[in-house]
Amino acid sequence: MQKLINSVLGLFWAIVLMFSPSLALGDDAVRHLELEEVTSFEVAEDIFSADTERLKAISELNPATLHDIHFITYSLETAVAFFVNNSHSEESAYYQELAEVVEEIHIASENGRAEETRDHLDRYFAMAEAREPSWVD
Repeated sequence: MQKLINSVLGLFWAIVLMFSPSLALGDDAVRHLELEEVTSFEVAEDIFSADTERLKAISELNPATLHDIHFITYSLETAVAFFVNNSHSEESAYYQELAEVVEEIHIASENGRAEETRDHLDRYFAMAEAREPSWVD
């Protein structure tokens, strides 16, 4: 019974936050998030690693965790965009594909599509694991 109550409460808050951006973001409803400016490979790598770990820690996909994933992808997109724009040409195509996968995660999670989100996350994790950035020793 407690699990059912927790699920209903989680769903309730996910819906409230989805339809009330000003509640979720305070007075700054125009901007989704204040994101750290990515100015170096080190900053991009830190964001990429932290966000990947945050995504890996989510085991169950439900409205609340899909909401979390949606917001994690905002900062992850900034890191991957930095990689796309600043990598060697041979790496750039890989990072462009990775950016597309992150965008698919963003859209699927934003629209509450758990199965699609899981498929895109699996692809993302495989790509992230196989990644060999040239700037890391």
